[in-house]
Amino acid sequence: MNEKLENYLKSCFLLISFELDPLNELSTNRLVHITQTLRIAFAIGGIYWGNAAFKAKSWQKAIGFYTDAIKLNSTTATYFSNRAAAYLEAGSFIQAGADCTKAIDLDKKNVKAYLRRGTAREMLGCYKEAIEDFRYALVLEPTNKRAAVSADRLTKLFQ
Repeated sequence: MNEKLENYLKSCFLLISFELDPLNELSTNRLVHITQTLRIAFAIGGIYWGNAAFKAKSWQKAIGFYTDAIKLNSTTATYFSNRAAAYLEAGSFIQAGADCTKAIDLDKKNVKAYLRRGTAREMLGCYKEAIEDFRYALVLEPTNKRAAVSADRLTKLFQ
């Protein structure tokens, strides 16, 4: 486990230990706080294991771990973008595009989500939309070579 994740999880559990101290009165607000902290901690764990599965090229396992993280915390764009990357590798282009759209809804400046959605759209034959995604990625990150090469290649072929 990487040090940053380990320290974060330790902090969460220390906070929960304090919150559950018998000398502290448990209120509904404190129980909600504990629940939210645990959900975030477990979601981060899911992302950690999803990333490990992705690196091992175990696409379906990665998708499963990312899905678990999303169930615990569906407001983080990176979770959807990471699952989209695994879907792309697995050849599930419709699902990849849907996850990228959700990631973009959550974070309009998520360059990876635009690149991945552009790739998914290209693989589905939606070339005009793919070009738009690659071009918008360039608006957000003008020096992105992948976006530039993909936009130029598709523009030459399909416009």
